[in-house]
Amino acid sequence: MGERMVGRVTTGAVLAAAMAAAMAPGTAGAKEREGVEPAVGIPFAVRRGFFLETQVGVFTAFGGSKTASNAQPFVGFSLGMDLSKTTQGATVFLSGGYGSNAGSCRDFASATGGKAAAGTDPDGGCFFYPRASSTATTPQTTTGESPKDFNVIPIEVGLRFAFGELAALPVNPYVGLVAGYTFLTPKVTDAAGMGSPHAGLGGGLEYQTRLEGLTIGVEALVRVAFSPMIPSLTAYPRIRYVF
Repeated sequence: MGERMVGRVTTGAVLAAAMAAAMAPGTAGAKEREGVEPAVGIPFAVRRGFFLETQVGVFTAFGGSKTASNAQPFVGFSLGMDLSKTTQGATVFLSGGYGSNAGSCRDFASATGGKAAAGTDPDGGCFFYPRASSTATTPQTTTGESPKDFNVIPIEVGLRFAFGELAALPVNPYVGLVAGYTFLTPKVTDAAGMGSPHAGLGGGLEYQTRLEGLTIGVEALVRVAFSPMIPSLTAYPRIRYVF
């Protein structure tokens, strides 16, 4: 009987040792694979290289007949490149966008009626103004109105600087600078052209996801068109794909 017990103990020990030996490489392999490609996706990392980016948010302009124009949708598209190999945290990009000013004209009657005009809009105080136009044979003068609603189409180049990750999360705060030209249609005043140079300053946060090539973020950007002077605010989430 004693021999049987010893045999059973020995057999159990051998089986336990064999199971441990079989499991150990698998566990180590699993840990190694997890370090390369976690079960929930690829490791967190700053994406490098060329990228395409979209922005969809809201736009409002300041300083017209209303303190702020009615918030309107804004869509944008960017093509850029990460410059971290030469300048840590820097990104350059070229962007185009589309928004609109709604319910606020730029040439309007002040509360004291200090501006002179051919007439005023009784609903919103926006000026009517004489506007020269001509045909091939007969010059003529028509009357227009400083529009409450007009399109805002910025084309710009920009530069962003990221400051590194916050806490243990792959979230990077950054600031951005832009400069370019904003097309304004129709004309916002009689004296204005169809657009104006602009510059802007913004900032936000971006998150390096575990999906291949995908970075998301949020940003607020203040632009100022110079002629006529139109400050504006655009806020939007960003979706970037790095190739």
